[in-house]
Amino acid sequence: MIIIIIIIIIIIIIIIIIIIIIIIIIIIIIIISSSSSSSSSSSIISIIIISSISSISISINIIIIIIIINNIIIIIIIIPLTGLAVGEK
Repeated sequence: MIIIIIIIIIIIIIIIIIIIIIIIIIIIIIIISSSSSSSSSSSIISIIIISSISSISISINIIIIIIIINNIIIIIIIIPLTGLAVGEK
């Protein structure tokens, strides 16, 4: 049980790190695109839109992976426990 809690905490930390990296990349892209003199506002807007869409899709995928992992953990824990409870009767 403690191992499962540690695994869940590690997964949450990894997700937070990934989100921070995505935000840093978006900020760097915005700074680079705004610092270049030839770039127009439309290219900056398109870069922001593309990066936000990609970060949203990555976040959705991470949430789906977490839900799947939680379901697997629940199945691994609860099914043996219910089997023991039924066997005791």
